[in-house]
Amino acid sequence: MKRGCPAFSVLDGDEIVGAVYVYPSQEEGYDARVKSWVIASRAQLDKILWESMSTWLIEAWPFDCVHYERR
Repeated sequence: MKRGCPAFSVLDGDEIVGAVYVYPSQEEGYDARVKSWVIASRAQLDKILWESMSTWLIEAWPFDCVHYERR
């Protein structure tokens, strides 16, 4: 059975301003591959989202190494 990949909406109140996707990694040495985006009008949140997600993925998930492009 193939499982879906977790996806998270980034909200500001009721407005979706971005998303985060967590995929199994196909690269040796990585447990997961993460992609995220924010809408253009909230571009200033991109680095903040990356920093927050990077910390959360290592602290709260069972991953030793995550591939998530630096901002």
